[in-house]
Amino acid sequence: MKFEEASTCRDRIKHLRDRLLGKHRSPFKQAQNADRVASE
Repeated sequence: MKFEEASTCRDRIKHLRDRLLGKHRSPFKQAQNADRVASE
């Protein structure tokens, strides 16, 4: 359960960051997505 909560929290942070950045696609965002895929 804790893992799922952490995952949800991370998704919320990602959504908030996406809203702040708008539709900008930054290398940081791509790196984070790659890290997320690797973690899964």
